[in-house]
Amino acid sequence: MTSTQNTTAQTVRLTGRAALDYAARHGLELCKHSDPTEGAREGLSVDEAERIAREDAELVYLDAPVVYRIAPRDSHDWDLAGEGNEFSTVEEACSAAESMDETNPLEGDDEWCVYEIEPGSSPTCLTERLPSDLVVVEMMPHSHRSSHENAGAGYLSIAGCYPMNGAKRFLMRRAQAADEVAADEEWTRIIGDARESDIAELVEVVDLDDER
Repeated sequence: MTSTQNTTAQTVRLTGRAALDYAARHGLELCKHSDPTEGAREGLSVDEAERIAREDAELVYLDAPVVYRIAPRDSHDWDLAGEGNEFSTVEEACSAAESMDETNPLEGDDEWCVYEIEPGSSPTCLTERLPSDLVVVEMMPHSHRSSHENAGAGYLSIAGCYPMNGAKRFLMRRAQAADEVAADEEWTRIIGDARESDIAELVEVVDLDDER
């Protein structure tokens, strides 16, 4: 699965009838832009906004939240209900999807994925199926190796210190990663299978020659 790096709540501005309908469904207040007869206003009820919209629908607006839900990919049941199945950021939804993959795995090749629910638009799946042989590789650049050697600590003995120890991580296909580790086993290792959060943060490479 993959996600954009969206760690803050997002909104989309609805105007006119779309704003009125959304506010009525969700029990929200609306706003209006200033016009020649009156300044901008907030906290309008649906009825108040309706009266304003009869004169000029574009004056009425609402900043509606974009939300994210998780659902099985192959069912495309993005509207899957359930306690807690609505998130305000991609990051929260991705974390929930990864947890579900571990605690409640689906049958076959299906997996939990993230859908973006933007008011007034069709749901968008933000998840791409990961290649099954994609792994995370960690490598210590040449520029940092001497300091570890001088300290008398082998790199792998402090492997849990990433990223503070100066190591770099990349995405690689498993066979290529195995070759890299075999050629530089003291300073390179495979961390594990790639996860959705890794796709958002790491770059896939073919070899590590240019990275060392």
